[in-house]
Amino acid sequence: MVKQQPLLKEKKRIGAEIKKRRLERELDRKDLASAVGVTVGMIGHIERGLYWPSMPVYILICRVLGMEEPK
Repeated sequence: MVKQQPLLKEKKRIGAEIKKRRLERELDRKDLASAVGVTVGMIGHIERGLYWPSMPVYILICRVLGMEEPK
């Protein structure tokens, strides 16, 4: 069985990194959502660690924010 606590910490870590990078680039959630093709609410949920983005969405977020893409 997969433990939930490490997964929750990882979601929150990834979300915090996305938010940090977004703010460094002086983008608001609407800008990022528009560039990626998702809703502002989804970006908020991802940044708060409440939602895992799909891999295609995560890759787009990484590209927009200059983050290393998953392999």
